[in-house]
Amino acid sequence: MEQLRDALLALKRGVDDEGIALGPAVLGEQQLLWIITAPAILSATTGSAVFPRSTLSFLNALEASSAHIRQGYRIQEVDLTRMLLHDIAVKTSEQWFILMSDALDTDLQLLNVDRALAEMKDERKVIQYIDVRILTKIFYK
Repeated sequence: MEQLRDALLALKRGVDDEGIALGPAVLGEQQLLWIITAPAILSATTGSAVFPRSTLSFLNALEASSAHIRQGYRIQEVDLTRMLLHDIAVKTSEQWFILMSDALDTDLQLLNVDRALAEMKDERKVIQYIDVRILTKIFYK
């Protein structure tokens, strides 16, 4: 299991637009955008579905939306271990997590993260997580 946890895969490397594995991921050829923890990728064979379409759409939207993050954090890791439950944990450069869902609008979820960070100006250094899986409520600790 530790081997699965430590796997480094480039976003979309070795996976086509339909979420089908094209071949083994090649490390070191390009700058890794994020660390992706996804046990399903390591057990996938060429031609098999690696991600559900909703997860692949989420990753594409997250990549596009991350350029518009206003509060200064960066995405470092995307944990897809619980992707079948639509729970995705995104680790930030500040070592706290954003709990997101691939079933909801990515832009709105990141907007809610920005709203939460704006409210917690003084508490930002002690954040453990911000949960935006319910669009009408923001939870954080």
